[in-house]
Amino acid sequence: MNSGEKLNVIFSASEMFPYAKTGGLADVVGSLPKALVELGNTDARVVIPKYGFIDDYKYGLKEIPDRIRFSMSGYNYEAKVKYLDFPVKTYFIEHEGILSRNDIYGYEDDGYRFAFFDKACIELTRLLGFKPNIFHCHDWHAGLIPVYMNTIYRDDPFFKDTATVFTIHNLGYQGIFSKELLPYIDISWEEFKMEKLEFHDKINYIKAGIAYSDIINTVSNQYSKEIQTPQYGHDLDSLLRFRSNDLYGVINGIDYEEWDPSTDGNIAVKYDLSTIHNKVENKLALQRELGLPENSHLPLLGYVSRLTYQKSPDLVGESAFEIISTGAQLVLLGTGDDYYRQIFQKLANDFPNSIKARLVFDDSLARRIYAGSDIFLMPSRYEPSGLGQLISMRYGTVPVVRRTGGLADTVKEYNLATGEGTGFLFDDISSYSLISAVKRAISIYFNDKNAWQNIIANCMRSDFSWRNSAREYINLYQKAMEKKSI
Repeated sequence: MNSGEKLNVIFSASEMFPYAKTGGLADVVGSLPKALVELGNTDARVVIPKYGFIDDYKYGLKEIPDRIRFSMSGYNYEAKVKYLDFPVKTYFIEHEGILSRNDIYGYEDDGYRFAFFDKACIELTRLLGFKPNIFHCHDWHAGLIPVYMNTIYRDDPFFKDTATVFTIHNLGYQGIFSKELLPYIDISWEEFKMEKLEFHDKINYIKAGIAYSDIINTVSNQYSKEIQTPQYGHDLDSLLRFRSNDLYGVINGIDYEEWDPSTDGNIAVKYDLSTIHNKVENKLALQRELGLPENSHLPLLGYVSRLTYQKSPDLVGESAFEIISTGAQLVLLGTGDDYYRQIFQKLANDFPNSIKARLVFDDSLARRIYAGSDIFLMPSRYEPSGLGQLISMRYGTVPVVRRTGGLADTVKEYNLATGEGTGFLFDDISSYSLISAVKRAISIYFNDKNAWQNIIANCMRSDFSWRNSAREYINLYQKAMEKKSI
């Protein structure tokens, strides 16, 4: 790549906000390319499947006149391509029988669907005449792109200078399928080896991305270390240790335009650090909305999460009585496993004046909880990066988090002596440890108003915008291209 030339980057992912989202992956893919383009000298484009629920009219999608044409295991396919030019060039690959369904995941043929998508992504760049310097592949859904680039397309002159970067957003979701799928997705049995695709006599798409990519990264520095251990490695720790020289951590950011309490139309009263006294009005409004007693003096704790084992809703449930015994109120928002839903609903029924639970996905209410709470709980068993703690700090809500992954990288324990720090951390996966951290926070809240205001100010001055992370990704792209050229 010559000096002055633009860096061409293709993001390949299963989700992108606002078009298709089940978790934080969509937020990253919706924000990072925009930040890269804003830095200059990078042409970052995104490719996702055109699911059945993505409304052409709502988003103003246009259609490329030509089709992607390719074969897979002897079958000839054509796929339509819809696109948008703003805020970044985004392409939606449409195939009625394979991709364009009403759910993102959960189909028996997901292995074939995303193999189809990965190969279509590669062929799309040829259709566009867009030679990528980097395929930036996200999670298992794009894990076969590095395989194809090292096998089928290895000697293709169009991709002579194309390197691959593979980002692990959550190693717990791996894309594991029957080995009998191999002949149908244009992958030779030669690749079915322990050091490559084979995983307990099956094929593993996230392992494919790790084994075949030029550079690998996770979404926090701490998580990149944790996944090299048996405790967090999900049976891939030995491979990750083997690739450790090519493994990096880059913390996720948040979109500071999207998440801004001074402009957020979902909250009762807008505010920033200079008008932080207005934040309490959002607490009173949230108490009214949910039917809690209005009291500006009591600490209000918020928990916004998917209700899954990873996010430790059981610890929140076990700790709830001790928390409200301090005089605090607790607001719970999320949907997920029925077991945890029942725990939260029972708590709300048993303590209606102290605990409220809304067991749904509600982005607007989530924003009001971020703005209206004093303390935000995030006691995850593991957390690759985490967005909730970043949003809470942006809104001046003090996080209480477990010291793991991205939570450890972004939240610093408050030091009363120095006035430094942005929250409260604990180590053990136990209700006792969570309660202890919460009580440290509540003690300062009640007994040292100046210190509490200082913590809020530290939170709101923290900079976790995507601009910083985008610069780190540029460095990773350079490393990948250097490795490719060797």
